[in-house]
Amino acid sequence: AALCLGFICVLLAMHFVLEIPLHSPIFTISGLTGGWLVNLLAGRWNAQASRLDDARLTAYREINAALSAATLEMSRLGQELRNWDSSLDWWNKPHLQAIVKWQTIPGRFQKEWERSQDSYLKFLVAFQSTALLFWDLEKLRLVLYDENMALGGEWSDFSSFLMVEVAANPKGPKDAQHVAALRARAQAMSSRLLDVSTYLHDFGVALQNHTMGPLAGFDLPERKPQLPHKTLNDVAVEQCSRPQVKAPAAGPIKEDNVSVVKV
Repeated sequence: AALCLGFICVLLAMHFVLEIPLHSPIFTISGLTGGWLVNLLAGRWNAQASRLDDARLTAYREINAALSAATLEMSRLGQELRNWDSSLDWWNKPHLQAIVKWQTIPGRFQKEWERSQDSYLKFLVAFQSTALLFWDLEKLRLVLYDENMALGGEWSDFSSFLMVEVAANPKGPKDAQHVAALRARAQAMSSRLLDVSTYLHDFGVALQNHTMGPLAGFDLPERKPQLPHKTLNDVAVEQCSRPQVKAPAAGPIKEDNVSVVKV
């Protein structure tokens, strides 16, 4: 549209400013040549836009497949913890000890955790390989990264606590106090896993709206969780509103009575 408008302005300037008659051969040749150039450039622009759309759709399919797998693995681990939490009162029963050894619980959970992190890493690599096509989503991707890093620290604390507890009581929870402590840790961990898995879901909705929204003519609505749960956008807004810690200004300082200049 801009090319056509510019070309029309040139033709009008030739007629009214340079006073070239409309029936002049120069005017005719200029019009034909300009029209051909406009069509050529417009065709190249449309072809480039079409290739970009094709690349974005191909990347979307790969990222969405990896994202779905990561969401599934994290949700599965959270469900495993919830199931284990509901069975804690029964671990001292001989028939349950015969089915599943108490000592195997930490290793089983750790394998599930590693599977979920492996899936998350595959999603991250898939997105990063074509991040330029989805640059508007980079802020949300960084929030996801921060949340998963925090989740890793919390999982490490939970796993360490569980291993110590199992080592100290190899046949099962010692008493009701130990059961309550294990249950509180498991519930807190499963809640965090649920939060992060829903953040992955939110990212999938944002990815679909970014890719498919212009084609469909509308966007999928954002999830509306009940408090205290949040959406990925809520967490992103909170991170942006946090006060930034400023680095100290460079200047002379004294150490051991000697003047030193920071560089």
